[in-house]
Amino acid sequence: MDSHVIFGALTRPAMTAGVTFEYFGLNAIVSMMTFICLGNLLYGLVCVPIHVVGWLVCREEPRFFTMAYKRLCYISGSENQSIWGVRCYEPF
Repeated sequence: MDSHVIFGALTRPAMTAGVTFEYFGLNAIVSMMTFICLGNLLYGLVCVPIHVVGWLVCREEPRFFTMAYKRLCYISGSENQSIWGVRCYEPF
């Protein structure tokens, strides 16, 4: 099945420098914290290999980190899931 180029572009997540905004922000936070905690300017370059890994993953599937986050956060069910068959936090 062929899809139009515009359709693919409109369904992609917002990206910067080849990775999603969420991954870019997480990379920035990890890199800044590493730099601040260790105090050497060269430790700020830890962002480069982290970014390359994210870029390689996002090149294949742009929504990988979003899907992985949802899978990790929603993997555990609530106590009422066995009763109602859905994730419900209300008793009734």
